[in-house]
Amino acid sequence: MSDDWISNRVKTADSIKKVSPKDRLGYVNGCIQCLAAIGQSNQGWLQWLSNPTMMNEFDEGDLKYFFEKFREFALQYIEFDIDATKKGTRPIPQEKGNDKYDVYG
Repeated sequence: MSDDWISNRVKTADSIKKVSPKDRLGYVNGCIQCLAAIGQSNQGWLQWLSNPTMMNEFDEGDLKYFFEKFREFALQYIEFDIDATKKGTRPIPQEKGNDKYDVYG
């Protein structure tokens, strides 16, 4: 099972490395591919971490390392999420006298 998972993750990483967006839609598609890969890995980790038999294979040092890496990833991702959300929720500048679509006013 783990060999299949590793093989799948390697193929996914290789696929993402080859993505070369040419336009805005390409960047959107690339983001979707990246998020799908992250989601798959997250699901795998949640299953793994919820399995006491599997977690028994790791010592406290291993688990500490996992935690530190996950905390680092989470904080970086959340910071990116906050910044991107702020950018995406900025009011859209309106033309003077055109308040027909002024959803922020």
